[in-house]
Amino acid sequence: MTGTPSLNSAMSEWRSSWTVAFTAMLGCSFTSIHVYSMGVFIFPLEAEFGWSRAQISSGMMILGIVGVLLSPFVGMAIDRWGPRRIGLTGAILHLCTFASLSLVSANIWSWWAAWLIVSSSAVFISPTVWAAAVSSLFEKSRGLALAVVLSGTALSSMVVPAIGNTLVGQFGWRGAYIGISLSYAVVTLPLLLLFFYGASDRPHRQAEAPALLSGMSAREGFRSRKYLSLALGAAALMFASGGLLVNLVPILKADGLSVTTAAWIAGMTGIGTISGRLATGWLLDRYQANIVGAAGVVLPIFTAALLLAFPGSIPVAIAAVLLLGLNLGSEVDAVGYLIARHFGLKAFGALFGTIIGITNLLLGIGPMVANHIYDLTRSYDVFLWLAIPTCLVASLLFLSVGRNPEMADAQSH
Repeated sequence: MTGTPSLNSAMSEWRSSWTVAFTAMLGCSFTSIHVYSMGVFIFPLEAEFGWSRAQISSGMMILGIVGVLLSPFVGMAIDRWGPRRIGLTGAILHLCTFASLSLVSANIWSWWAAWLIVSSSAVFISPTVWAAAVSSLFEKSRGLALAVVLSGTALSSMVVPAIGNTLVGQFGWRGAYIGISLSYAVVTLPLLLLFFYGASDRPHRQAEAPALLSGMSAREGFRSRKYLSLALGAAALMFASGGLLVNLVPILKADGLSVTTAAWIAGMTGIGTISGRLATGWLLDRYQANIVGAAGVVLPIFTAALLLAFPGSIPVAIAAVLLLGLNLGSEVDAVGYLIARHFGLKAFGALFGTIIGITNLLLGIGPMVANHIYDLTRSYDVFLWLAIPTCLVASLLFLSVGRNPEMADAQSH
């Protein structure tokens, strides 16, 4: 009987706010179209302009640098003005700037300039925006709600590589950049306009939402040892998993698979990511979040080990990609959940946004390092070996954050 009020409360949250969770998931899918398309675009850009793979993937490092500089300020803007204004503006701008990548010339500086433009819009559609909205409307089922929202990245991983590869074949890489942007605009923008908001965007719904101003200030959070461990763990993981993720198609092609087969297998990260997110969300609502997060962080170790041990095997590649997807489905969810539980919602945007900015930086550095290694050795094996200890360290850092405060309180009595 003691679990009934909690269950009823969770169901009530879903009845009143499921449309927000669904549209936030679609919005979150915007955040990774540049990630999941990069592996497909590497080959035509390399062939047409003669750029190295490290030069091509360095565009994402620019995005990471801009993100780590601006994400804290965007997070504070979300805390002040609400996620709706930031998210809608960012979605429209990002689709336009992503399409502008089709305009680059053979001068590598035009590529870097285009990525600087993309970066200026990407910070406004980071996972912080979508997570802040649902965190303000869900409390009893916050873990599952975050899992649904962040499954948007899995949606991108399932459709972007295959669509991008098809569009490149039909219209060339320039037409593919435009086509991906138009597809997202037609399907998702109307739904965001109609249904996306946070508690602070709809004042009359304040009574339905968790208390928005409880918790630490941004300054208190930034000075916390737990926050430092969480940030370092997320950064280490993203260096490894980001380098694997962005280069899945080139890695599989280097192992002897065709580009079409590699793109198809890479798209299966979405299946693993959705499964991982939903399972992680369910677990976060019931068990210690640091342990759930630490367990998810070790999964890329098995991805790297399988790819090293069985190069060119399609069944093994599928298994490795699914494991990577499970990891991608756990990390951001665990970080967002741990911040909300340990630091509260008062400065959620600033605290979560800063970590997202840091991870975006490492998401840019990881692929560039992996491709630089490839340019030097004509193999990704060294990076795969590097990913193994990196993920182990990240897992230990997640574990060191400690139990959820309410669990610690409960066990102390």
